Amino acid sequence: PPVQAATATGVLPPGSLVHLRILMNRASAGRWGCRYRAREAGSCLQHDMERHRLAWATFGSGRNRIGNNVAMTRWPAALLFDMDGTLIESHANVDRAWATWAINHGLDPEPVLAEVHGLPADVTVARWFPDASPDDVASLAVEQLRLQYDDVEGIEPIDGAADLLAFLDEQSWPWTIYTSADAELARVRLAAAGVTPPVLVTRDQVTDGKPAPDGYLRAAHLLGIPADGCIVIE
Repeated sequence: PPVQAATATGVLPPGSLVHLRILMNRASAGRWGCRYRAREAGSCLQHDMERHRLAWATFGSGRNRIGNNVAMTRWPAALLFDMDGTLIESHANVDRAWATWAINHGLDPEPVLAEVHGLPADVTVARWFPDASPDDVASLAVEQLRLQYDDVEGIEPIDGAADLLAFLDEQSWPWTIYTSADAELARVRLAAAGVTPPVLVTRDQVTDGKPAPDGYLRAAHLLGIPADGCIVIE
């Protein structure tokens, strides 16, 4: 099917973040000629587009009328987005930089590339150089990130991302980005894609990177919203 659905990947204890994984195909949807049908609260809000349908899982019982044909819950209180592969397309840039880094250090790029996406650079470096000191790991990670700073070729918003973020802004719906990139890389890529988050949390702002939840917890804190009122979209 063109679009599957938004599916809960896990319900965490109270006070924790709730993760949803949004699965969409990457084909261009063209203009968002949209109409909405609201079902009973607690079920799914179907979002019919010209050629695609995106089903958002909705929870709770309160619904706010947004327009004549639209009704949506105001849960979650905020949306916390990953950056690469979620809001912007940068896979080719990541692959190019890591392949160059791997070759420079005598590694086969293919197995390195198989596990780099979505992880902080220092985590990947430590996997390939397990005996390296913390200082050496940090140095190698900085070296790798520098390969990405000047490479913005092909970076663009993922289909539908700009419309979604514009909708959230119109509705004053809080959102933010937490990324495994450092502050400089995040700045470069977001600028290239034309995405300006109201709050940005980067890997260098937290002690433990992904898969630890520290960055998303910090993002919720900066928004002033309890973590259990947020969802993470990766």
